[in-house]
This record gives sequence, structure tokens and C-alpha cells, in this order.
Amino acid sequence: MDPQSNQSNDRPRQGSVFHRLTRLFQPKPPKRIYQIVPKEDGFDVHDQYCLLWSIRWDEIIRVVAFKLDRISFDTICFGFQRNGETDRVWCVEEDWDGYKQIVLGIEQITQGGWPEKFAQVAKPAFEFNWTLIWEVPDTHQLQDDPSLIWHSAPDATDPTE
Repeated sequence: MDPQSNQSNDRPRQGSVFHRLTRLFQPKPPKRIYQIVPKEDGFDVHDQYCLLWSIRWDEIIRVVAFKLDRISFDTICFGFQRNGETDRVWCVEEDWDGYKQIVLGIEQITQGGWPEKFAQVAKPAFEFNWTLIWEVPDTHQLQDDPSLIWHSAPDATDPTE
């Protein structure tokens, strides 16, 4: 028998139909839901299970904004660097519950830096657009290193991917 007469030999093996269907219908872990809870002196970030982290407005030395490319839309995020922490920026995303409630606090702490720099963050579309919004004078320089920023959520991935 001519091996070229059987076209199934030309395709890469993908496993049985049953195996592929079981992988397709396996339950996926539930998506984590994050919530920002404003407080008088700052805010907390929770998932549906517990408190993840807290930050006070008076311990923030730097505020940055950037965007995550979500294929068909962008997500604007804020990053907060605390006094004494040089290796991380704590981030929140605009689609988290409670985001709109802390924007007023961000406007106050940045002394008008936000929303003034909104256009720098928003345009061009689908770009990272890392933008310094505000910082305490004479603080050490923060690198524009995206690997520093993503410490806000336990299952978060690198925002540059």
C-alpha cells in the first residue's frame, strides 16, 4: 500500500477525539475577583477570599500609571510605591470593584497629576505607556522596569506579555 494514499499519516498526532474533548470540557479554576475597599487613610485590596494588602495615602512616595493590552481594549492601572520599598509597586486595575472610589484619593495625593496626565497614559492605544504621575521630591529613581510592578495579585501575570 502506498503511504501517501493515507493522508492521516501527514497530520501531526493530536490524540484521540475523546482525549481532546475531555481537555476542552475540563473545569477551569474560577477567575479571581478583586475589590478595592476605600478607607479614610488609604485603601485595602481583597479577593473573594481574603485581604491581600493595604496601603495608606501617607506612606506613598510615587504614583505611576500604565496600560495593559487586552487584545481588543486597554486596561488603565495605577501603581503605588511605598516608602522603604524599592523593589515593588502595588497596582490596581480599572476593572476592579471600587476603582472609581479611590480615583479621588489619587487626584488629591498627586496634586492634580491625575487626571492631567491621562492623555499620556491613554494614547497611543495598545501600548504600555508607563507614566510617572507624581513622586515625593528627592526620592530614589524608579526604573521603568515592568517586572517591578506586578505585586498586586497572587495570580497576576507579567503585564508586558
